Amino acid sequence: MNDYCVIPGDIALSGQWRLLPPDTDPDHTWEWQDIGSDASDDSAPLGDDWENPFRSRVDQGAANALLLALARGARRMPVLTDAEFLLGRAPGDGHRAGLQVLYAAKAGAAGGGSGTAELVIHGEPLAFHPDEEVLQAWREAAEVHMGTESELAVVIEEPEEEPTEDELTEEELTEEDSD
Repeated sequence: MNDYCVIPGDIALSGQWRLLPPDTDPDHTWEWQDIGSDASDDSAPLGDDWENPFRSRVDQGAANALLLALARGARRMPVLTDAEFLLGRAPGDGHRAGLQVLYAAKAGAAGGGSGTAELVIHGEPLAFHPDEEVLQAWREAAEVHMGTESELAVVIEEPEEEPTEDELTEEELTEEDSD
């Protein structure tokens, strides 16, 4: 198996959520009865619809457990070249939480026994930093795929922030107004 993709559901078979509600802010009260509806906040300026905060954080413990299991599985797949893990929504897709992890192993010169392996981690709305145990398991998988001389490059991508109105160009503002 060269390519492997894992997309677990938002809820485990045990009924445990893998995505969590937002941190509670004591200075803000949510209109919980509206969660899940398409209703907008009538007091917000036109175009600033109320954002549904339901399940907007990735459960760090659940994601680490799944990534650890995937790394251990990848280690047992000696010809694996690509793996993808997606929990929740793909980053940049709507307002829900998402975690995307991409693993790529590229072989070196024939008979050289070395190559490169990369693990790219993208979380939204917050950057995701896996536990050291998870990273070590991926390093061990990379050793199996590339040989003892290779190293695993870990890239943790920070979520893109929405530009402020001051940062938008006149063309981008015109495009927003036409939507």
